[in-house]
Amino acid sequence: VGLDRTPWGIWSFHLGLGFATVWLTAIAARRFGLSPLGVLIASAIVAFDPVLAAQARTAMTETFTAFWVSAVLAALSRREGPTVVDAAIGGFLFGLLGLCRPSLLPCAGLIMGSFFIRTSFGFVQKLTRSLVFGGVLLAVMSPWAVRNSLLFGEAIWTSSHGGYTLAMANNEIYYRQVLDGPKDAVWGGQTLFEWRREITLATQNMTEPQANRYLSAEGWKMSHRYPKTFFRASLARLGRFWAIEPAEAVYPLAFRLSVAAWTLPLWFALGIGLLKRETWKAPRVFAICFLLGLTVVHTFYWTDVRMRAPIVPAIALIAAIGVTSWKRDSSSVRAH
Repeated sequence: VGLDRTPWGIWSFHLGLGFATVWLTAIAARRFGLSPLGVLIASAIVAFDPVLAAQARTAMTETFTAFWVSAVLAALSRREGPTVVDAAIGGFLFGLLGLCRPSLLPCAGLIMGSFFIRTSFGFVQKLTRSLVFGGVLLAVMSPWAVRNSLLFGEAIWTSSHGGYTLAMANNEIYYRQVLDGPKDAVWGGQTLFEWRREITLATQNMTEPQANRYLSAEGWKMSHRYPKTFFRASLARLGRFWAIEPAEAVYPLAFRLSVAAWTLPLWFALGIGLLKRETWKAPRVFAICFLLGLTVVHTFYWTDVRMRAPIVPAIALIAAIGVTSWKRDSSSVRAH
């Protein structure tokens, strides 16, 4: 509340988080085995990314979440693979991350799977690290579940808002106004107000958990009722999530052009990094886990460019791998 009422409080708090995020990204890059140039590139991307920087002006969770993402990557970034202690620290940090931004929790499942698939440890060591990571994560989140159990009578581990964000992205009005509407249409105005009033009336006699389940069911019903439209909407959400510029109806031309000028070369470097075999080995693969996990979530849930801000540290690390490997490969070709 204090941050909401004091813009300088928001900016100063987020400025401190920003410095910490850059620093932690640099630690992860160095432990990934990147050259000094690669460390500098990864740090600079996090420091100057326009999507992440734009969110620092508001009291939202993007800046805080990006900090936790960089902290998890730094904790798990030991080049020879994370130790059991690293896994415990990573799980602890991811528990805090999950409380801050539940949409990133699927990434934790991918990380646990990567302990098995992409590390060179023996089976028992892989199992130990995976269980420690997941166990500590659940332990950190458990007080919130206990609190909700006492308050609502149900152990809600994350949020009671997921059903709303799913239904908001999957309903007939949204499909008509945005999916089948004008290019770059943004949902707002009277139709959005009417939809919110409609779901408020439908859920007014429900508890929060009941309303969450109801709205979630309503969102998933669209995939059965209009499967082709649901599929098109999912592709559209992917396009919005990874768009090179924000929506035309919301942001001025100068800002959109600056974001596009930044994003196009960044996506090129990211693509090169993803094509490198070494990127898919631990610990670098943990950055990919963040990209894949959040992308899957926002294929179905409400999304826009802002939603990818929390994973900018992961994007930066992979892009830095791409730039340095491309530079190294180019130098090798010239040498021959």
